[in-house]
Amino acid sequence: MDGYILVQCTFSEKSDGFMDISGHNLGDQAPVLIETGSYEGGSALYFAHIFDLIREGRVVSIDIQDIASGTLSHPRITTIVGSSVSDDVASQVRQIVRNKTAMVSLDSEHSK
Repeated sequence: MDGYILVQCTFSEKSDGFMDISGHNLGDQAPVLIETGSYEGGSALYFAHIFDLIREGRVVSIDIQDIASGTLSHPRITTIVGSSVSDDVASQVRQIVRNKTAMVSLDSEHSK
């Protein structure tokens, strides 16, 4: 199969928060999107390409399964394998984000 799977509600990418990131309404800082539940990385790649258009920004993609990191490659994407609520993953995210403003897309754990 060609391409990447994007498992999102079709209007999610057009919601106000996502428009903030693509419209760069996060102040004077380069945008950072933290995405949990990245699955195969389709939405991470989508946002990486949006950031390419505005020439700044990065995506931190977190998933408990190591699916996306084997096939997904883009210089704006950092893939973290682990639970988004673990101390180790939170520490890694803090190191990447530092004092920047970030938007978080919570799309993990659908069983509860």
